[in-house]
Amino acid sequence: MLDKLTQLEDEVRSCNLPEFQKQELMIHIDNLRTELISSEEHSNPVKNAFNKLRLAVLEFEKDHPTLTKNVNEISTMLSNMGI
Repeated sequence: MLDKLTQLEDEVRSCNLPEFQKQELMIHIDNLRTELISSEEHSNPVKNAFNKLRLAVLEFEKDHPTLTKNVNEISTMLSNMGI
């Protein structure tokens, strides 16, 4: 959908309209883009939350490499025991 809005912007820029009308159309296109991006973020809160969790884990691993290594080893050991 964002690609379609970009195509529409290109068409508006190249069309034969007065400049003020082009500017009005571009404002509406920008508003649509903003609403679309916002709705995509809210329409899939699970994916958004998962991405935030993944980033937090990566940050934690970077800040605490030894602890992360030990927890991973314990998790693997428990998994191999069937727990």
